[in-house]
Amino acid sequence: MPNKMVTPINVDMNILDINNTSITVKKISMETTPGNKIKKSHIETMTDQGEIIKLNSEDLILPEIQPEVPNTIIYPENQIHQGESWTIPFKRANNLTTAGMLTSYELLGTNNYTCIGFKNVSVRAGSFECVGIESDSNFTLNMVTKTSNGTVYTTIAGKESGKNWVDLNSGVLVKSEYDVDKVIKTDLSEIYEEIGLEKCYKETPIDSHIISELVNFKEG
Repeated sequence: MPNKMVTPINVDMNILDINNTSITVKKISMETTPGNKIKKSHIETMTDQGEIIKLNSEDLILPEIQPEVPNTIIYPENQIHQGESWTIPFKRANNLTTAGMLTSYELLGTNNYTCIGFKNVSVRAGSFECVGIESDSNFTLNMVTKTSNGTVYTTIAGKESGKNWVDLNSGVLVKSEYDVDKVIKTDLSEIYEEIGLEKCYKETPIDSHIISELVNFKEG
């Protein structure tokens, strides 16, 4: 049996602004695959409870299932304690146009969180007193993309698990590490119908290991 190939993704996080109600973060991710490196950058603003209120990307970004954004933790309204667990279900449906193609998508899943304790965490931005949050998620993403050659149907099903260390004073994510396992199933039947293929499907397993680290903390 061949060894499973795991794609490493490293994310540098820069805090651009922080106040009593929101945090603005710039995130630069580098994904390394055989013979290729993909660099992406996003700026997002989130509330102090982890809900994104502004995102400057034209890509399809779904923080619930993309730790490389990195993943946003949704906190309960009450103060959390070590050993406490909580669950956040998510459901989202929308349309997005990129490169002239319209994509409709529906995302369903559940995030399960557990407070695992407290410790000092040292990263390039300094040392921080942090609370640890363990996260486990299961999700299904269904997409329909209209192209000039026909409609492409895609289903992505997967799971992710990881640990996050969050600064107790500011609420900023200092460091996280995730494993993501997903399978992408694509129905290309309409695209290849013209050349006589009645059914054409593609299935691609993708496994990633994602590490995010705070490299700069600028207030104001």
